[in-house]
Amino acid sequence: MPIRRIIIYIAISFTLSGCSEMQFNYINKARLFNFAEQSKNPLLEKRQKSVNLLLSGHYVEADDNLVLLIRSFDRGSFFSIDDEGYEKLSIEIKSYRIGEPIYLNSPDISFYYSRGSSAFINKGHGVYSASGSGEIIIKRKEKNRLIVKIDLSLNAEPAGAYPFEAEKVEIKGEYIFIEKQVSELTPWLGMPDPSLGKEVYP
Repeated sequence: MPIRRIIIYIAISFTLSGCSEMQFNYINKARLFNFAEQSKNPLLEKRQKSVNLLLSGHYVEADDNLVLLIRSFDRGSFFSIDDEGYEKLSIEIKSYRIGEPIYLNSPDISFYYSRGSSAFINKGHGVYSASGSGEIIIKRKEKNRLIVKIDLSLNAEPAGAYPFEAEKVEIKGEYIFIEKQVSELTPWLGMPDPSLGKEVYP
């Protein structure tokens, strides 16, 4: 292989290794974890508050509602270590009609957002939100797929003292969500695990 081709191949490899991964799933017959239930879970009781603020709002359990899951993972720079990052948005919808907006302040919707450092999740480095404004429209329902338009402005607060600050988070776009069952959930998607890393690395 010519030297020039080798150099190009290496450059492409570096680029791909630093890219982000996104995952869009929905679950029928489910609900998001209720923070009031933390005291019933010995695993969550042992964690520091900042860690629970970043992770606990994304857990999913069987119920009667629709839950949308957006998961994003940034591998960081090829030339750095411990700079990986995660971002999660979990939305529970109790009632909806195709094509009609569901407003974020509606009693039919609840959500949880967090973003932070995957490598330093044990220190609670990141921001979280359960408040904001905007709307969600389920535009179309197909076999094992939902087409959803999201237009949200969220009020994110730091889970710990350092190094994050309060900020506005804008989430806008039209996405295709693929169906999963509660039984298919992983720590990355929506279940607690003794290893924190499994919840913030796909």
